[in-house]
Amino acid sequence: MVANNQALRDFIHSVEQADARLDNFSRSAESSKYEITISTLNSDVGAIVVRIRDTAGGRRILYSIPKRKMSVQQTYASELELAADSSFKNLDSYVRSLAGNLVEVTDPTIDNTPRAPSEYWDNWKQSVGHFYKQQIHPALIKTLQTYTPTLPPTGILVDLFGGDGDLVQALSETHLLENYSLDIFDNHSVSLEQAKAKLKKIPNVRVRPPTDLTLAKNIFGTIQGSPTIITIVGGICAGVINHQEAITIMRQVYRALAPKGLCIITGYTSVLLNSTEFKKIGFKIEQCAIVDNALTLSIPYQMYVLRK
Repeated sequence: MVANNQALRDFIHSVEQADARLDNFSRSAESSKYEITISTLNSDVGAIVVRIRDTAGGRRILYSIPKRKMSVQQTYASELELAADSSFKNLDSYVRSLAGNLVEVTDPTIDNTPRAPSEYWDNWKQSVGHFYKQQIHPALIKTLQTYTPTLPPTGILVDLFGGDGDLVQALSETHLLENYSLDIFDNHSVSLEQAKAKLKKIPNVRVRPPTDLTLAKNIFGTIQGSPTIITIVGGICAGVINHQEAITIMRQVYRALAPKGLCIITGYTSVLLNSTEFKKIGFKIEQCAIVDNALTLSIPYQMYVLRK
């Protein structure tokens, strides 16, 4: 039974050792349901829960960590035995073996996150800009490199909430999309002026006039053709816009994308929508997370790759 599985016992031990604050564990094991639960009662930390449950011939694992929830879904009963395989020393290494479309991190606190005041955006890079330049943008570019073989050699990339053009500048330096036109949309006029200055020597970049993306009825109306790739970095995340605004923007994104086009979404704070909501809009989920980052909550742990 899974409850007696050495791999899971090792995992329990690793969780206990990982954080000394987790000192009030309650543990239950219902082997008949293939379920093991580990939780902490320390309200300052939040609940850590690991569940492995057999569900109609398949399996669902829930791995909850402070203020976040990571879910892993599989549809094969044989996966139940995989966790017991000697090649997986604990559940951590098992999850690391999974594809990014099988792992998702969501944040149940996002609806309670206040929107940043407008003046924050004048100097936001002083607080978190280094995360974007050193971690988030490189991770997105690496992800895009994985998918470019599935895309046409020429096309249009639109960077929504593109700000001062740092991502577009980094992309242009890779020559990954040198046959693409690159469009930047944002509502912060100062950032857009900075983008124009730093990108003026790159002929295939267009910095669009300031646009309130939460109010625009046709964000992509000025673009000649359908975007092949749309990137949204930090734009539909907690503290930036609200949940309904994110849905409205993503519906426009889906309508505008070329057939089989990609939308890649990540950020510093949690993405406001989850895979279920993206599917309802019409997207196929290619990826939800960078799995190694998800296990440690290293930024960026969310990396949604959505296909039209």
